Amino acid sequence: MGLKSEETSQELRRTPRQDRGKQKVERILDAARAVFLEVGIEAATTIQIAERAGTSVGSLYQFFPNKEAIVRVMAARHAERANAMFAEMLQPDLPFLSLAEVLDIILPPLRDFYVENRDFIAIFAAAPAFVEEIQKVDEQLIASNDALLAIRAPHLPEKTRHRISVVNHKIIKSLMELPTFGTDVTYDEILEDLRVVLMAYIGNWMGTERLSPPSG
Repeated sequence: MGLKSEETSQELRRTPRQDRGKQKVERILDAARAVFLEVGIEAATTIQIAERAGTSVGSLYQFFPNKEAIVRVMAARHAERANAMFAEMLQPDLPFLSLAEVLDIILPPLRDFYVENRDFIAIFAAAPAFVEEIQKVDEQLIASNDALLAIRAPHLPEKTRHRISVVNHKIIKSLMELPTFGTDVTYDEILEDLRVVLMAYIGNWMGTERLSPPSG
């Protein structure tokens, strides 16, 4: 992931423009992740991160004013990856597919994302910057679900749609986090349970069959 987002760039003391600087930032972020996973965010120091990155603390401070800035950049990047994944799911014909087809599109990538980021999510879960960035993602996903329901169930009042969207999001997030935080259950098992729950809950409100797209 490059240093393209405005949010990410704002957390850097100096945005690198040369390849060497960009590579150094990447090394620092990779090193920070490794150190955080080993000792936790609170116990980690910029000295440890710089040593792991093979650079000096002074060089680290050229780009990051403190450890908290590193955490904020890492959290923003995680949110960017999540947003990119969900953007790929939001196909134009998604609202008109059957609910089973919709779940076939969104659930496998969601499982893969949690599997690939399991350690990261677990160690960062309580970090304020991480919580703030994930809340932004959550709000966008709830809004997307709102829009889907508006097409699938236009008879529902706006307040009801929003409630359903919030509950739906909480169900997905809560279940997908069970293996992340050590529960003795696999992501594939959770995916099976999640499919059953969503077919019943969301299907109750928006139906399970395909819809005909509006003509013209």
